Amino acid sequence: MNISLKEELSAFGAKPVSVDIYCSPEHFELECRHVFKKTWLYAGREFDIPEPGDYFVKNLDFLHASVLVVRGNDGKLRAFHNVCSHRQSTLAWDQKGHARRFVCKYHGWGYDLEGNLRSVPDEQYFYGLDKKRCGLTPLAVDAVSGLVFINLDPAPEQTLRQSLGEIVGRLAEFPLEEWSRNYTFSAEIPTNWKCIVDNFQETYHVSCAHAVSVGDRSVGPENPMGHPLKFEFFGLHRGMDIWANPEHKPTLVESYAVRNGGIVGQTTSENRSDNAAMFVFGLFPNIVLNVTPYFLQLHELIPISAGRTHWSTTAFFPAAKNAGQRMSQEFSSVLLRDITAEDLGILGSLQKNMLSGARKEIQFQAVEVLCRHMVNGLEKYIRDGQEREQRVADG
Repeated sequence: MNISLKEELSAFGAKPVSVDIYCSPEHFELECRHVFKKTWLYAGREFDIPEPGDYFVKNLDFLHASVLVVRGNDGKLRAFHNVCSHRQSTLAWDQKGHARRFVCKYHGWGYDLEGNLRSVPDEQYFYGLDKKRCGLTPLAVDAVSGLVFINLDPAPEQTLRQSLGEIVGRLAEFPLEEWSRNYTFSAEIPTNWKCIVDNFQETYHVSCAHAVSVGDRSVGPENPMGHPLKFEFFGLHRGMDIWANPEHKPTLVESYAVRNGGIVGQTTSENRSDNAAMFVFGLFPNIVLNVTPYFLQLHELIPISAGRTHWSTTAFFPAAKNAGQRMSQEFSSVLLRDITAEDLGILGSLQKNMLSGARKEIQFQAVEVLCRHMVNGLEKYIRDGQEREQRVADG
C-alpha cells in the first residue's frame, strides 16, 4: 500500500473510534431496534430446501424472533414468524425437515405451506373466527446465489437485490448455489459481534496472529504485511481482494492438494486479480464471505448480548469428482479450521479488556478501512432510524 492510497482511504475517517460502540448495552439496543430489525439477514441456503415442503427454522433469540422458511407447493420461498395464530405457541419445533402442512402441537391448528389456516379443532365454538385473517404472519424473503435472506421489517425500504447492489453480480460469478456443505464450526464467544466481524475483514493481523497457520501464503518480501490488492465499497457492504504470495513454497501434501482441486491461498490464473488468494465480502450487518473458485466460507455473527456472540463458519465446496479433489477439500477445511482457531483464541479477550476501562478508544489504521466503513454505516443506519422515529412521534 502506498501513502497516496492511505490518504485516499482517510476519507472514511482517521480519528479513533469509541469503545462504547462495542461495549454499551444501550448501543446494542439501538442496533437491535434500528439495524437488525430493519435489514436483510442471512437465514440459510436454498440447497437445504430444494423440494416443496422442505423447511428450516432461523432462531434470532436476541430479537425475540423465530422464523420459518419453507418451499411452497409452487416452488416459491416463503418466510413466516414461527408462531401459531391461536395462542402464539411455537409452530415448527425441529430446526429443519419436510412437511405437507404445519400443525401446532398445543391445540392442533393446521396451516398449509403458503401459511393459510386450514383446520381448527372444535371450530364451531369460536366467536366469528375468520380463518382468512388468521394465517401465519409473513416476512420478506429472497435469495441471491442460493443464499437465503429474511427481513423482519413488515415493509422493507429496499429489496434484497437493491440492498446488495453490485455484490449480486460479483457472487453470480461463482456457482455457489450448487456447492454442497463440507463442514461447520460454531462457538459462543464472550465478545461483541462487531469485534468478530472486524477480525474477518482486515489483514493487518495476519502476519502476527497467523504466523503458524498462514505462514508465507499471504505475506512475503514483496508484501511483508499482507496488504490487500484492493478495497471495494458497495453502499453499506464492502470487500477486498486478499493477496497471495507467488513465492510461497508448498509442502508435499499441500502440493498434492493444489494439483487435485485448488486450496485456500492458492494463486492461479483462474483468480480475478493478479496474485489474489480470495475475495472477501462484508455483508451488512453481520456476514463475512470468503469466496474463491474452489470454495465459499461464510462467517455468521449472531449477537446474544452486547458482550456475547454466537459465531459460526461454514465452508461450501463443489461436489468432489474423485478422491484427489476430496482430499484437496479436506486440506482446505483443516487449514480454515486452524486459521479460525487462532483468531478465536485472541477474540475472546477483547470484550473484558474494553470493559476494563484501560482505553477509551480504538485506533484503526488504513488497512483496517473495512472495519471503519462498517462502523460508519452502522452509526448512520442508527441515526436515520432515530430520525424516522422522531418524525413519526412528531406527527
